[in-house]
Formats: sequence, C-alpha cells, structure tokens
Amino acid sequence: MKATTSSIISLIQGKLGKLAGKRHKTGQVISRKSTPYEISQAQRSTGQQAAQQKYASILTTWQALTQEKKDGYNQQGATLKISGWNLYLKLNLGFIEAIYGTAEYGTGKYS
Repeated sequence: MKATTSSIISLIQGKLGKLAGKRHKTGQVISRKSTPYEISQAQRSTGQQAAQQKYASILTTWQALTQEKKDGYNQQGATLKISGWNLYLKLNLGFIEAIYGTAEYGTGKYS
C-alpha cells in the first residue's frame, strides 16, 4: 500500500530529530536516520579485548620487520595468493601451519 502525501509533506527536505526527508525520483522519502553501532572499550568482552591486544601485538611486530623479511613473506604468500601481511597474520594467529614445514622467514610466533 502506497501512502499519499499532501503538498506540505511533499516539500519536506532535511533532518528533523531522528527523521530525514529527501526528494527521490519516485517521490518524497522520509526515513529514520541510522546511527553507527559502536562498542566502547568498556563494553567489550574479555575475549574481545584479548583478541584486539593480540592483533595489535602482531601488527607491531610486522611493522618492526626488515623489508627483506617482509619480501620473504610476500614471496611465500604469493604461493597462496595472499599478501605477505596476511600470511604473517595467519601464521601468528595459528590459522595455517608454516609453508613447507617450517617457515623460512618466521616461526609463526611473532617472528
């Protein structure tokens, strides 16, 4: 069922509280504004906080690697069609075992 509007409503554009009005090719559209879903640090579970800290630690160690080691990860990652960073991350998170037994450029434990 399509709602019909009067000429006053058909002129509404902009924001009013949590409503937003605009003209569209099909006519006037009035919708509720959405707000982004945010989780503060206090709302995160212990597991989420631990995962975030582990990820941050892996990122820091990746940034500290020499370019030569990063290139080695890039070469190994190319065999899996992923970037060197993704390979490094997956190795350190334990998602995949080192390629060809032991990884040449890291042990998989924050090398």
